[in-house]
Amino acid sequence: MDIYPAFPAPSDRAVELHARLSEFLQTHVFPAEAAYHSFRAERGHDDHTVPPVVEELKVKARERGCGTSSCPASRA
Repeated sequence: MDIYPAFPAPSDRAVELHARLSEFLQTHVFPAEAAYHSFRAERGHDDHTVPPVVEELKVKARERGCGTSSCPASRA
């Protein structure tokens, strides 16, 4: 896989993490963009509340091991 063709090939672990992250983005994050933008439009320019969909995505990411806060130091 040529993720970065000008650099040495990534490790197997990096390739696996890239695949997992890409799948998570395609399956969960990109489809959630409409809910995010709808929340922002409804609340207005001055509201800085984190949309519920963001919190839901954080939970899903942690469940799948995609969140950095859930990555043990030994796997980093």
